[in-house]
Amino acid sequence: MSIILDALRKSDAARPGRSEERLAPGPVARPGPPAWLWALLALATLAVMLLAIRGLLDAKALPQEATTPIEPAAAATVRPLADIARETRPEPPPAAARQAADGRNQATASPAPPAVVVRDSLAAPWLDSLSSEFREALPALDINALAWAPAPEDRFVLVNFRRYAEGEQLREGPTLLRIEQGSIVLEYRGQRFAIASP
Repeated sequence: MSIILDALRKSDAARPGRSEERLAPGPVARPGPPAWLWALLALATLAVMLLAIRGLLDAKALPQEATTPIEPAAAATVRPLADIARETRPEPPPAAARQAADGRNQATASPAPPAVVVRDSLAAPWLDSLSSEFREALPALDINALAWAPAPEDRFVLVNFRRYAEGEQLREGPTLLRIEQGSIVLEYRGQRFAIASP
């Protein structure tokens, strides 16, 4: 076996070019990017250039706003503010005319009418101020949530976890007359009363 190996070594030594080729191979050629990638990049560049040209053409095609120069006033005069106020202020009446006018005003002035207190038709006492018999006859009512809005149709209240609007009768019996900011007005057995929202 060693004889065969020695013969092979001798034959390789006799051919120096062949052994160098086998021991040191040349540089390996690496494949470049595929041709379709170059074509795609060229198309994208072309599209960007076309869009830029179109934008420039559109900007030139827009009509320019006509601007007219503002001409200064021909003979503008500046007057002090005190002069203008003096011209617009009415002259005070003479003292005699002022006293006569004050006398007429006092003679024709009537005493102010007494303040009229208008009671709201839906105003109601608080539930706590009513008799204990009425409160015991009333079913338990817990206000869980109250939503007030300027428009009555947007208001609602949750009583015992049920939603009610103004004018509806509660499941427990009372009628909901009005929803106010922070309270509700109810009617039960002919008695109106208010409950505050927690």
